Amino acid sequence: MSRRKAFWVSFICTLAVLVPLYAAVYYAKTISIGQKAPAAVSEQGVGVDLPTVDDSRNLFVVVKGEKTRFVLIRFDAWQSRVAVIALRPDTLLRGAKGGVVTTQAAWEYAGPGYVAERIAETFDMKIDHYLQMSSESLIALGTKIGAVRIDAKTMALAGAESMETKDKTAALSAQNIADLLRLSHLDTESETPFIARIFALYVAAGADRLQTLVPDLLRSGDTGLSTSILAPEIYQYARIFGFFVRQSPEVQYDAFPGKETADGFELDPKATEMATKYFS
Repeated sequence: MSRRKAFWVSFICTLAVLVPLYAAVYYAKTISIGQKAPAAVSEQGVGVDLPTVDDSRNLFVVVKGEKTRFVLIRFDAWQSRVAVIALRPDTLLRGAKGGVVTTQAAWEYAGPGYVAERIAETFDMKIDHYLQMSSESLIALGTKIGAVRIDAKTMALAGAESMETKDKTAALSAQNIADLLRLSHLDTESETPFIARIFALYVAAGADRLQTLVPDLLRSGDTGLSTSILAPEIYQYARIFGFFVRQSPEVQYDAFPGKETADGFELDPKATEMATKYFS
């Protein structure tokens, strides 16, 4: 075989090996570029914290003032959702020794922890903690969040006259809302959904700041504050609220259905279904 022929045979054999190899490498790179990196891993390989099913808490809130108000709130980072339900003070709960007791009477008898137990048993649900504060403390917390825009429907719940503003909303501070509640003299049936709506508005407006505001409140030494949230759990609430900074939660509000009786507000059987829907 001549040298020229040997050269070309060798050259063709080399191409036969290298061309498929380069083609395979190019194809592999193309595929990898088109794929997204896992959501839980950053480009630098550092793990990104994601919420789990354990990143949720059911909190029972009591606000002391001219009237005592009772609110259930679920903070759920896993589903990026917050649920708010206000309870009427005359809501009939299961008594510890049988029978029934109103929410107000249970609170006056043994405080927020006892009421939380009665609510948990009545609705067959878990309440992780209770938080009791004065109306002044709540107003101070709301002031740090700022004014919220109240629509005509919400104002109607408070019995306020229709608004003449261009967009049919009004920006009210926490103190404005407290004054509105004090002056409107709402009956319990009207006030309960209004309270739930206001709490929901403030949670939605301050979702990106709860991570700081709530722990600061719990550590403030406020003498009007009473809670079952211990120091390690403050971190857990801060963790949940931290996810709300990344993604604003869907905030829902409601009131339990029922009927007024001589003994108090008797819950409709659907109330337990509602509790399961929102708090589990």
